[in-house]
Amino acid sequence: EKKLLSSNDDKVLNQGDPLQKTGRLYGGLLNDIKRRFPMYWSDITDGFNSETIAATLFLYFAGLATAITFGGLIGEKTSSLIGISETLLAGCVVGMIFHALASQPLVFVGTTGPLILFDEALIKFCESMGYSFLTVRVFVGLWLSIIALTMAAFEGSACVRLFTRFTQEIFSALITLIYIV
Repeated sequence: EKKLLSSNDDKVLNQGDPLQKTGRLYGGLLNDIKRRFPMYWSDITDGFNSETIAATLFLYFAGLATAITFGGLIGEKTSSLIGISETLLAGCVVGMIFHALASQPLVFVGTTGPLILFDEALIKFCESMGYSFLTVRVFVGLWLSIIALTMAAFEGSACVRLFTRFTQEIFSALITLIYIV
């Protein structure tokens, strides 16, 4: 790790500060992967520690319980168009992609309350306009993917440092506002 941090590899620009722009398409994402790639194998082998296995099992059951609970709630709100099995499958697939690319193998990915509120509002909108809910949901997902890939391509996450260092507080305020409304 010390060797990695002290190297002066010109291919990995701005290695010390991930919130600095590199000026290349997907430069931040590529730098994150390059910086973390040598540690992927040790992340896997370190996972066989008894404390890590206990934490992993706890997170597995916490994620499973959350997916079942929120999947059931989404099933009620969407007339079973999206339910427990879809929530579990989506959480697994998206979680594996996210963890591989985000270099964060222990970040918890799952359905949240705002997603249920969004789906509830979206299905009401679709019913009032005569649209197919699942078709609209697919287009929402595609647009979100395009926006996320564009933000990653142009290193939009570097703009976070211009707003505040407390992004968690902004997200908490957003969740609070959603629940109040």
